Amino acid sequence: MLRTHVLPKWGDWPLAKIDHVSVQQWATDLGARRAPATVAAAFGVLSRVLDMAVRAHLLAGNPCDGVRLPSNRLRPSPMRTISRSEFRLLLLPEIPDQHRALVCLAAGAGLRWGECVGRGWDAVDLRARDVYVTRVVVETSGRCELRNYPKSRAGIRRVPLPIFAVEALQRHRQLYTHSADLVFSTSPGGALRRSTFRRRVWVPALDRAGLLGSASTT
Repeated sequence: MLRTHVLPKWGDWPLAKIDHVSVQQWATDLGARRAPATVAAAFGVLSRVLDMAVRAHLLAGNPCDGVRLPSNRLRPSPMRTISRSEFRLLLLPEIPDQHRALVCLAAGAGLRWGECVGRGWDAVDLRARDVYVTRVVVETSGRCELRNYPKSRAGIRRVPLPIFAVEALQRHRQLYTHSADLVFSTSPGGALRRSTFRRRVWVPALDRAGLLGSASTT
């Protein structure tokens, strides 16, 4: 945060020239380009640096005091529940074949995104029709990282699979497996990115199916 956001703006400023108005404008401008959490983190670094200057009697007060940061609250989005028939007859035909098993796994087993794309074939038992959730993919700083466990040990569980998910996974294994480890992966064998999948696959499929919106399956 210091190197990327704070020093490029404030590195050459004399301490005495940094005032409340300038800090507020910086936070507002940064909020137009970055997520609220990033703005808060960068602002926190600057505030701590200036607190040290106050304690060292280099500043009379911290110009960060009273600065308003962008809200981190997300706007509520309309929720659309997809029925089983809509899922089977409208949505699935619009999902590209190579991604259909991923959607079937998410819908049929109720797994989160990270649990789906972190799935290894060693945690899928197609004969017993279940999956064992022990690993997730977490996207951090633009990278996908495999982590051995979900957020808590309570997340480690065995989940039964409906027959349509089993059949989709069987087909996927025969035709689209790119990684010796991951069930779902990019062509080079890396983990799928949620933002890329949403933009290129999920939203266009919902649009074609006439189901565009934030959707869950029942």
